[in-house]
Amino acid sequence: MTRADDGAVAADGALAFEVPQPAVAGVARTVLTTRPSAVRAVTRVSGAMMIGINGLLPVERLMGT
Repeated sequence: MTRADDGAVAADGALAFEVPQPAVAGVARTVLTTRPSAVRAVTRVSGAMMIGINGLLPVERLMGT
């Protein structure tokens, strides 16, 4: 892994930004406790993403990759 000014570059070439987890958790907690509609949106989006990933896994397995 090499370091760059805008983040770290992983072995596969993806950028990996180092964000302090307590900062992310604090912002998420503040937004989600003050906006119930945001909680519903996050729940729906994450659920849809899990369903999508669940649908792609068997396809990937059948393709042999």
